[in-house]
Amino acid sequence: AITAGDSYFFFARTSIPMKSTFLCLIVALLVVVLGMLVHAQAPPPKPQWPDNFSVPFGLYVVSPSIANATAVFYSRIDKEVQAQKIEYSETCIPIDPSLSLNPCNIYFTSSQIFFSQPKGGPECCLFFDGVGIGPLDFLHGFNYSNVEVAKDYYGKSQTCDKWVGIDGVAYHTDTTSQVDVKFKDGDTGVSWNLVTLM
Repeated sequence: AITAGDSYFFFARTSIPMKSTFLCLIVALLVVVLGMLVHAQAPPPKPQWPDNFSVPFGLYVVSPSIANATAVFYSRIDKEVQAQKIEYSETCIPIDPSLSLNPCNIYFTSSQIFFSQPKGGPECCLFFDGVGIGPLDFLHGFNYSNVEVAKDYYGKSQTCDKWVGIDGVAYHTDTTSQVDVKFKDGDTGVSWNLVTLM
């Protein structure tokens, strides 16, 4: 069996002071642990949307109270077409108190957004000029926040990466598949719980 005296004899014979060796081991261990912590805290890669997709989602609004109203987001961004559409088929998002909650559509081009509400609202009108489609790298201006649980369209809890933008806007993407789970429109009381695009 090796005794403390044997260890001292080994270090004394190799002319490496025991305190220096111990210090080197501590420093090496510290470097490994710090490296693991930095790697563990590195943000995940930002997901990107595919060129062409559609995804159903449930619209939630605090006031007036809307819970899981059926809607669909369509997106096509390629060489031929750059357009998106949000179809609120059950009830419209309450964007203006003068508009009814009848179904509505919002259309996005590369530089404009149009609003249409055939029943009880304008058939079609320019909503925003100089603002257009959401880019494929839709999380470009967002920062990684943390991992938390968010519910999808079906009310199923998903473990998500939370991405935070300006004014409290937040996006949740599944930690494993990176698909969209939930969009929170800042402090407006509006959120989308999506059917995960798998």
